[in-house]
Amino acid sequence: LADEVKALADELGDAVVAMSHDVGDEQQWSEAVELTEKSFGAINVLVNNAGIARMSPLVDMSTDDYMDVIRINQVGPMIRPPGLEGVDYDAMFHKLPVPRCGTPEDVASLVLFLASDESSYITGTEHVIDGGLLAGISMFGS
Repeated sequence: LADEVKALADELGDAVVAMSHDVGDEQQWSEAVELTEKSFGAINVLVNNAGIARMSPLVDMSTDDYMDVIRINQVGPMIRPPGLEGVDYDAMFHKLPVPRCGTPEDVASLVLFLASDESSYITGTEHVIDGGLLAGISMFGS
């Protein structure tokens, strides 16, 4: 996937820069910010859009898996990954208060709002885009 992203970035030209980094690694964050500022100037809006899930009861989760979830998740949208068009995600998420899989547009709408003047008094908060998953609704079992 990294090669595909790099190829697309090359095709789009100077308007984009392809990079990947571990959001739990402070040094890699520094490198990402440095590259962004070098390429585009000052950062005016930053979206930490990364997340993983370990779909098992907490008591069955290893400490390493638990720590990975804590380390990586900053904003946890449940988006439909490209390339998995045949998977019926909506059927998996039917028990959520918002009974469907999240979309990139769900994330984009929040980003647009947070980057606008309409959110001028909102700062330093975490916004969860998960259709109600963290409300404690079980997706597994009956």
